[in-house]
Amino acid sequence: MQQVVNNLTIDSAHAIGVKWEGGASVDGKPWPVADASTVWLPAGIHTLEPGAPVSSPRVLDFNGELVSAELTGASSVDLSYQSSSHALALVDRKPVRLELDGGDAPLSFLASGSYYSIMLPRGQHLVTIHTE
Repeated sequence: MQQVVNNLTIDSAHAIGVKWEGGASVDGKPWPVADASTVWLPAGIHTLEPGAPVSSPRVLDFNGELVSAELTGASSVDLSYQSSSHALALVDRKPVRLELDGGDAPLSFLASGSYYSIMLPRGQHLVTIHTE
């Protein structure tokens, strides 16, 4: 890792969690995969820098292999991932709809306090999580 001023360049062969507080921007875009103390990044070279706090849905934790992530609106986030078993995404807003590879998909989630665990299928997929 190389830190330059407020930027941090990360080059990792695997997905990685970076200790971070506050809003984050990854490769120049607001980043939705983070909790209060960690930003989760996919494998590769990425530039992490301070950003505005994300008011859109956040993926607080994810147990699949994250390939990419993007905020796609005030209440939705795209995740590209792969996983050899079912994957779980922990989000901070109640999910209301799920798109899988461009089509509507059954939505299965568990609520725990103010967090929601969404069950996602194994394999390589692009999922859009729509929230309240």
